[in-house]
Amino acid sequence: MEFAFEQLRFPLRHGDQNKALEEALIMCEKNMPKGCVIPDNSYDWSAKMPEECIVGSWFLVKIPELKSVFGVDEIVVMLKAIDLESKIGLVEYIDIESTRYNIWIPLKYMYDPPVPLNVPAV
Repeated sequence: MEFAFEQLRFPLRHGDQNKALEEALIMCEKNMPKGCVIPDNSYDWSAKMPEECIVGSWFLVKIPELKSVFGVDEIVVMLKAIDLESKIGLVEYIDIESTRYNIWIPLKYMYDPPVPLNVPAV
């Protein structure tokens, strides 16, 4: 089942919604299931899905409000806990002065870093 969903996520992460829709229709035998709603074109498919978030993993967080709070556009955080019902994650951010912040962040603002991180514990 996980492979089937990845068949949809791969083209979506690359901005090819038509290919994903094609795959979904093949999986559903050319019939869209009742109650299924196709997200609009502005949906961000590169954001993490709750089932993709693993506690202890590193993520890049991009929230417009970060600039006013921390003076940066994005921060690297470690996921400490997940509330699947609310789709939020408790993350730890360590600033340049080694101050630790624990913040609840909506999972939709969490992304994979451009390169894998193996950041040592401080």
